Amino acid sequence: MKIVASYKLQVQEELQAPSCKCKSTLATPNLPLALATCTSPGFTFIEVLFAVILLGIGFIMIAGVFPVAIQQTAAVSDETQGTAIARDAIKKIQAVADSMGSNALFPATGSIAAPQVWAITTNPASNNMLTTPGNNNGLMAALGADSFFTADHRYGWVGFYRRDSITSPFAQVYVIALQNPNFPNYLYTSVANTIPGPIPPPVPPSTYGNSPLAAPTAAKSIQAAFFYNQDGTTTVVLQNFPTYSASTGPGTGGGGPNGATGAFLLVADTNSGTPANLVGRFFRLGNAASTAVLPSGYTLPSTPYQIFTLQPGWDITPADNIAVSTGSPAFTPDIWLMGAAPMPDPGGSGEFTGPFSGPNQDIGVASAFIRVNTANN
Repeated sequence: MKIVASYKLQVQEELQAPSCKCKSTLATPNLPLALATCTSPGFTFIEVLFAVILLGIGFIMIAGVFPVAIQQTAAVSDETQGTAIARDAIKKIQAVADSMGSNALFPATGSIAAPQVWAITTNPASNNMLTTPGNNNGLMAALGADSFFTADHRYGWVGFYRRDSITSPFAQVYVIALQNPNFPNYLYTSVANTIPGPIPPPVPPSTYGNSPLAAPTAAKSIQAAFFYNQDGTTTVVLQNFPTYSASTGPGTGGGGPNGATGAFLLVADTNSGTPANLVGRFFRLGNAASTAVLPSGYTLPSTPYQIFTLQPGWDITPADNIAVSTGSPAFTPDIWLMGAAPMPDPGGSGEFTGPFSGPNQDIGVASAFIRVNTANN
């Protein structure tokens, strides 16, 4: 009897267990060897299918995050590297400005009322794009060509400066840091003889057509027509690009339109109503746009042009006191623009003055005031 009671107690415990649903397999539960079958609750095919679909959607959404995260990580890395390069370049320019006799290396670029930003280049005729050619300030020579690169020749920089008076003890310098997107580095190989050449510093495309110049008006200056829109965004029309001529070589032109998403524009003068307080201001190109974003009364240039919106955070702001554009641009300054990297000159000069190709090469900018040594000059 004790054995029968033990089995009955075991069966009752199994029947009361919350983890399964049980029933006796025999008609008479009082028999000593009563057996119980325990069946765990399961899922139907529809439930499993629905769960798999939800899981698949989740994986797809997670997978979509990775490319964006990788792109953002690369952008942050480029900006960090670019800022470091630009700030290091400013230190190099400051070292030259501290030296005895440096006042002559920083001639006045304009005035307070009509300021201008000049480029630091290798071409004596193109140290500035707006005044009489041949006014070589020697700043490029004082820096040395190798100064325009880091130890890693994938990176380089191009510099600009503004000084409103030759007696001013200060100059403002601007630097755009670059990474070559077309080649492993900024070294070049002459197309004609395939012999590696020296290291040429990057040159703003605006200077390609400036050697020699018959008159100041012959200087080739890229321009940007700025439209300040009702919704607070800004649209720019890039125009007046240098054009490359294969028959006459790079001295007569450049590589054509070089605007690219992510490129920096540096306002160079007060041309066409540009406020003086915007000279030396950096703007950054966003996405390419169509003519639909322009006012209906605006007449497009007859020469090649590009249309871009500006990236958020780089727009004109209400504090700039610019009137909303209607049928014409708010202002149209000459600008400095690196943008898309040029290919080697097809004519074999070994210079990067050929057609522009590939993505943007700008990765960062920096600006600072430096003190110029005016003693014994």
